[in-house]
Amino acid sequence: MDPLTLGVSVAAISQLAVKIGEYLRDAKDASSKRSLNLISHVDESSHEPWQTKVLELGGNEGLICQYRVALEQLKDKIPNTRGRHTTKTVLHTLSKEIESRKVSMHKESKVIKSGVNAIQQDQDRERHRLIMDWISLADFPAQQSDFIGHRQKQTGMWFLESQEFTEWVHGSNRTLFCPGIPGAGKTMMSAITVGYLQDTLQSSTIGLQGQADVRFMATSRHISEIVDEFKGMPRLEVRASHADVKRYVLGQIDKFLKYVQRNSDLQAYVQTKIAEAVDGM
Repeated sequence: MDPLTLGVSVAAISQLAVKIGEYLRDAKDASSKRSLNLISHVDESSHEPWQTKVLELGGNEGLICQYRVALEQLKDKIPNTRGRHTTKTVLHTLSKEIESRKVSMHKESKVIKSGVNAIQQDQDRERHRLIMDWISLADFPAQQSDFIGHRQKQTGMWFLESQEFTEWVHGSNRTLFCPGIPGAGKTMMSAITVGYLQDTLQSSTIGLQGQADVRFMATSRHISEIVDEFKGMPRLEVRASHADVKRYVLGQIDKFLKYVQRNSDLQAYVQTKIAEAVDGM
């Protein structure tokens, strides 16, 4: 027999018993003699309150009729055995079944919660993608990889180690304006900054964004309208430093003529002259 079905039947009978008790309490004004013959000796023509309640109990749709039907259904469901042991066994089985259902429901709720979280994450990623596409359809990760791939090692360190940049990352200044002439390396410096933040701060307890802490760095040519927008804000001009130019030239020595590659003094002379000619570009 299905213990859960048995449990439902027992619960239904219990509810009916409670209701019958309530009806009997409503008939408390009846005498003890009348109470003993409550159902079989009721004057249907009487309008006394207690008799009205008893008639409601004993009718075809009354609670007593429902109680009898529920008992008969329960009798058919219980195995044809007798004794307290059988009752304890049935109740024990029912208790185990209910507990099993509770555990199953708890596990299912965890699975549902995990699925909902996964859906939420997918929605968040899709929302982020749509926002980024709205801002620009450019493939920024690919561009970042391309820029960093062309970077000469150790270039741009003067920018990352500057007081202005350090204050922007770790201090209270949330905006940093970085103007520069055409060819000064603004795009490369932006890529170097992004790479630095990814490598240094991504897994660190120091973050650029908290509850309401968003840092903003902008690069631009010397356009008056743009410069005016950042007036009074921290500023760090982007220039091609002599050290960076020399490092870049040194990294290209293998493309020079053979006699330059064999002469270290000539290499140093070439680096110096090119850095002077660049002059911050």
